[in-house]
Amino acid sequence: MAFSGSPSPILKDRIYSVQTRKSGAIATTLHPLCTPNGINISVSRLANPGAKDAVLLIHGLTTSSDMFVMPEHYNMAAYLHDQGYDVYLADFRMSAHYGYNTQGTFTFDEVGVSDWPTIVDFIRRTIGDARLHVICHCLGSVTFHHALYGKSVSGITSVVSNSVSLNPCVHPWAAAKLVCAPFLVDSVLRLRYVDPRWGLPNHEAPFFGRLLAKVVGLAHLECNDPACNLVSFVWGSGFPAVFTHEKIAAETHDRLTELFGPIAMPYFRNVRHGVFHNNTFGRFSKKPEHKHLPDRYIDNVGEVVVPTLLLSGERNHIFPGSNKLTAELIAQKGIAGYEYRELPGYGHQDVFMGKDCDKEVFPMIHQYLSRAGS
Repeated sequence: MAFSGSPSPILKDRIYSVQTRKSGAIATTLHPLCTPNGINISVSRLANPGAKDAVLLIHGLTTSSDMFVMPEHYNMAAYLHDQGYDVYLADFRMSAHYGYNTQGTFTFDEVGVSDWPTIVDFIRRTIGDARLHVICHCLGSVTFHHALYGKSVSGITSVVSNSVSLNPCVHPWAAAKLVCAPFLVDSVLRLRYVDPRWGLPNHEAPFFGRLLAKVVGLAHLECNDPACNLVSFVWGSGFPAVFTHEKIAAETHDRLTELFGPIAMPYFRNVRHGVFHNNTFGRFSKKPEHKHLPDRYIDNVGEVVVPTLLLSGERNHIFPGSNKLTAELIAQKGIAGYEYRELPGYGHQDVFMGKDCDKEVFPMIHQYLSRAGS
C-alpha cells in the first residue's frame, strides 16, 4: 500500500535539567534499554540516592517523558523528587521521542509483555529493596495494566492510573471514529499517520493531511491553533477534547506540537477491540507467543492485587467514565484496595500538564503513595 507523507523523524532521547525546589536544578541520567524483541526504549532517572520509595512515571500515546518535566511550571518529576522519591521517567515505544508511532505495527499486548518487564527489571536492579510505585496515564496506563494483570511484571507497591486502565469507554462520536477512521485514513486518504503539525504553515504536509487540518478547523471553533484542533479531533469528542483550556498554561499550549507526536491508525483498532468487547480490554494480539494472555485483563484482578488509585478528570472527553467503571467492577468483585477519585474542572491531559497541578493534583497523589507505602 502506498502512503502519502514522509516518516516522522526519529528523535533522540533527552537529558533534562529539572528545577526542584529543595535541591535546585538536577540533570537526569539517561539509560537506553532494549527489549527482548529488539525495540530500543529508555528510562531517565532523576536520582534521589537512599530513597525508600521510587516512582515510575509513564506517559500516554504520542506524548513522552516531556509531559512530566515541563519547564514552564512546577512539574511532577520535580514535585515528587522534592517529596523524597527516586524518580524514573519511561520512554517506551509509544513515546514521541521515537518513530514507532508512525508505524503502529504492534499491539498493546506486545508492549505489556516486552517494554514494561524490561523497564521494571532495570529499575528493580537499580533501587534494590526500595518500594516501587507507578503513576501512569492514558494508553501508557492501559499497557502497564496489561503487564500487571497479564503477569509480566510484579513487585509493584501501588499504582496511580489516570483516565483509563482496564475498561475503555468513549463518547458515541469517538466510537464512530474508531469504526471509520482506520479505514478512511489508511485506505482512502492513504495517509501513514495523522500529525498535529499538519496545520502549521511552515510544516511540510501531504495534500490530504493539510486538507484534513483545514476541515477539522472548521468544526473546532473553540481554538485558533490547528495543532490543538487536530489533537482534539484525533483523540476525543470535546471542544477541546484533550484538556480544558483554562487549566493549561499559555506556554504549554504554544508547544503542543512538541508534546504530541504523530499517530498511526492500528492503535485505534486495538482501542476499538476493547470498546466493542463490552468495554473491556483483552488479548488482541494473534501471535502464538501471546496465547497465555487473558481474554479479559480485569478477570485477573483478585489473583493479582495491587493498591490502585484510579483517577479521571470531571471533563474527561477522551475516555469518559472508564476508570470509574473499572473501580465499580472491582468493587463488585469485593476486592479491597482500589479507589476512584474524580478531579473537578480537569480533562484528560491537564491532570499532569496543568499549570496548577502542583497545588490541585500532585499533593493528593503524594498522599496516596505515602499511605500505600506505609
